[in-house]
Amino acid sequence: FGEYIRDTPRILPVERRPRILFFGRVLPYKGLDLLLKAFRGLKEAVPKVELEIWGGGGLGPYLEDIAKLKDIKLVNRWIDEAEILGIFERCDILVLPYREASQSGVVGLAMAYGMPVVVTPIAGLREQVKHEINGVITSSVDAESLTKGLERLLLSADFYTQISQGGLNTACNDLSWKNIALGVFEDLKSVAVQGRRN
Repeated sequence: FGEYIRDTPRILPVERRPRILFFGRVLPYKGLDLLLKAFRGLKEAVPKVELEIWGGGGLGPYLEDIAKLKDIKLVNRWIDEAEILGIFERCDILVLPYREASQSGVVGLAMAYGMPVVVTPIAGLREQVKHEINGVITSSVDAESLTKGLERLLLSADFYTQISQGGLNTACNDLSWKNIALGVFEDLKSVAVQGRRN
């Protein structure tokens, strides 16, 4: 996570509109279409919410839906590493509406920045996010569940800050380089012991 881990949990903004972030290369499995549908539903409960989409990739299948929605900022290009901190600081919730995935480095990055995350319940993401401890895992992979997960954070300032703190705790402890190194060491040790047994 570089040299930056936030010192204090975030507070849900009241002086400006809250911003949801979709970050990374736009690929079909990442479920941008699900997020756009969820955002449409979310606007009914939280009319002043905004959505920011940052990343390269083909937007052709999504442009019609994007054109029908208000309050979307779209930056469709390669994102330079020097821009990432600013993007994560200006946005408030990271959403990974993925249909399939391996583990995502962007989840750990969000946690280090104290940004609450909403993810779908798929392998890889389920292992990184602890539901209602350091993020929100939706009940299924669909737009309605994403809307409910986002509402959970946007309609409760206390819950929002609780999840932000949980993410920071995860970044400082479970995702620290020391713990990652210890985990790798234990895995290698078990492989070596198994090798001797065989």
